[in-house]
Amino acid sequence: MRQTFTINLSTDAITREVLAVAALNNIMDNNLGDKIAILTPDQKPALVRQAQASLGNILLHLLPHIASCNINDELPADGSEHLFRIEVYLDSDATSSDIATLRHSIEHTIALDTLCVCYMGRDEAMSNRYQALAMAALNDIRRLVDKTSGQRSVRVMNWI
Repeated sequence: MRQTFTINLSTDAITREVLAVAALNNIMDNNLGDKIAILTPDQKPALVRQAQASLGNILLHLLPHIASCNINDELPADGSEHLFRIEVYLDSDATSSDIATLRHSIEHTIALDTLCVCYMGRDEAMSNRYQALAMAALNDIRRLVDKTSGQRSVRVMNWI
């Protein structure tokens, strides 16, 4: 039996993830600083806007498992935390650990996709690397959702 579970994604958590991954790459690659400016917390409004677009893309890949979502365009102007709320269909015996893993995996995938966009036009090799990592992470999310969602529903799409 499937049940709806709510997942709240924090823009603060996503921003911290983007900054952490970018910082680790700057530390590990001495030449990277010449290719892209270092991302800082004051760039949060732009990072959140891109995170919103990335989440929309992720949700398109998970449509059969999404009951509803709120990725409202009205983001706080003051940079305060915003929560993106999604409701997913999972098997009723899904655990809180499953939900926490799914939440973190989605936040991490958003961060990877955001970094892919940050590097576009500046360092195509790094952009492609983040894109590949984001796609691999999205595939992991699909496997987790498929594993915890029980019987899959059939979605009928109109042909144009």
